[in-house]
Amino acid sequence: MSKINEQLKSLFTKNLGLKGLALLLAIVTFYAIREATSSEVSYDIPLEIEVKPGVAILDKEVETIHVTFRGAKDDLSKLDQKQLKIEVKPRAATVSGPQQVHITSRSIAGARGVTIASIKPSNVMITFDHEVQKSVTISPPVIQGSPLIGRAELEYSPKVAMISGSHQRLSDLESVTTEPVDVDGRVESFNKTIRILIPGGKGIIKVEPKEVLVKVNIIAEVVSVTMTNVTVFAITEPGTYSATQFDPPTVTVTLDGNAEIIDKLDFGKVRVFANCQNLNADSTNAIPLNVHLPVNKDISIKLEPDSVMLIRNSNDIL
Repeated sequence: MSKINEQLKSLFTKNLGLKGLALLLAIVTFYAIREATSSEVSYDIPLEIEVKPGVAILDKEVETIHVTFRGAKDDLSKLDQKQLKIEVKPRAATVSGPQQVHITSRSIAGARGVTIASIKPSNVMITFDHEVQKSVTISPPVIQGSPLIGRAELEYSPKVAMISGSHQRLSDLESVTTEPVDVDGRVESFNKTIRILIPGGKGIIKVEPKEVLVKVNIIAEVVSVTMTNVTVFAITEPGTYSATQFDPPTVTVTLDGNAEIIDKLDFGKVRVFANCQNLNADSTNAIPLNVHLPVNKDISIKLEPDSVMLIRNSNDIL
């Protein structure tokens, strides 16, 4: 009997330091594993209600459910909030009236490898109604901001949408709106797809199509300015001619362009030139004219006439 006691005593006292170290390591490992597997993260997840044909949702007590997930940090990091959703199918969705639905962990889709710590609220009141369908007009999108130059005009399609939902909600609904179109600072026309805004919240009213294609035309206001009796200047090589005269000596210049650019133009600095370089001494051909503008902008120029004749003087230096 004493031998057995000695063996038991030796079992607990032999290598006491190593056993204490092993116990300490076990405790540290336990808390490390507990810490790694007990992290939490919370998301507000959209609540989707599946109803029978002919039944529509008149009202939902909440649009989203606050769900807290627990698990390892690595598993929680793999959760994709966009893939998370709560799907509930009422057991007996009556044609009309309220009904309370219960949210459980089985209702949550897209959460793998983690556990559900809490669901708030776990009970939601849903009110049902008769489902109807009708076509409504799509209101013109609202323009936000101003283009850098000119104004913005919109073309969009389609202009009619088909909606379905609660009879009570749709009875007075004749049109739907869209997201606004931002044109602030734009200088060129562009196309953009925007969403149709659903009144009453997601899942209450369904709409087809869900998007509208918008063509945004940036239109610059064009004005025309005519300058008469603009003197024609000569571009000559040094020492070629002592004096240069043209027939006619002046021309008419018409400028077409954006109103904002034309308004800022210094007309006193507009110059018309005839290039007389490399002309033969007896040349009498018409010389094309060029116009110099004080700004480097997109402006259309028209000259009348667009060429002149060189008048030779007896004292021309050849």
